[in-house]
Amino acid sequence: MGAGYMPDMFFRFDEKRVQTMFQYMLDMGLSTVRLEVNQEYPELYNMADRTGMMILAGWECCDKWGAWEYNDDINAVKWEDQDYAVAHTSMVHEGQHGSQLIQAY
Repeated sequence: MGAGYMPDMFFRFDEKRVQTMFQYMLDMGLSTVRLEVNQEYPELYNMADRTGMMILAGWECCDKWGAWEYNDDINAVKWEDQDYAVAHTSMVHEGQHGSQLIQAY
């Protein structure tokens, strides 16, 4: 099972804040963090390694998520075949994650 992570609104990295969040997640029995940003500070990844937390990189909505052929309202790079392949593989992986199996019964 996992949780989503969003950085500080002003992108101020606070090691103590992240460590506290990781400890809360571990206390709740969670083992995965999905990032809702492009990349985070390297120390976040080091902290995740030290605590045994798995990181799933998230898709940032403003980059490619809304860049469909019919959506000309945004100036984003349109999806290519490789993007669809990566998205499909990511969803298959997440669908087979243990937290999804618990919901099945």
